Amino acid sequence: MSRNGRPRVRVDASLPPPRMLFPLYDHNPHHRVPWLTMLIIVANVAVMLWLGRQDPRSVDRICIRYGFVPERLSQIDTGQPVVVEVERPKDPFDPQAGVEKLVEKLPHAPAQVYQSFFTMMFLHGGWMHLIPNMWMLWVFGNNIEDSVSGVLLDRRTGGHARPLGV
Repeated sequence: MSRNGRPRVRVDASLPPPRMLFPLYDHNPHHRVPWLTMLIIVANVAVMLWLGRQDPRSVDRICIRYGFVPERLSQIDTGQPVVVEVERPKDPFDPQAGVEKLVEKLPHAPAQVYQSFFTMMFLHGGWMHLIPNMWMLWVFGNNIEDSVSGVLLDRRTGGHARPLGV
């Protein structure tokens, strides 16, 4: 028993230390400046700031148009456009105000459908969605960029950049 009457807690030194729930850093050193990772983070923050300046109806349109809608993928061969309907309350604090409906026809052209695989990476549900995603990208993205960029740069330059240490 301790002085305050509570039982003492014994710590078993053979147990591993508790694991981190939210990683703050990694132990892998990087050999290059992670330019691509920083560019992606800046682009994501810029898109989020830009979306914050839009009215809610425009944000809905942008998210429908540039977000990933799985039905579009299944409609590529049919030639039929995909119709997306979104209902939003006119006044979120007054349930009697009714709802406004947004209907968008999305094109079925393969180039526009596959484009959304790229553009969806820059759309987030809010700051509490963006911040942890960008933090994980910052913590782990430099390792991926470090291991992949050398291979990509080597292939693009035919191996001529290797002696430069790039």
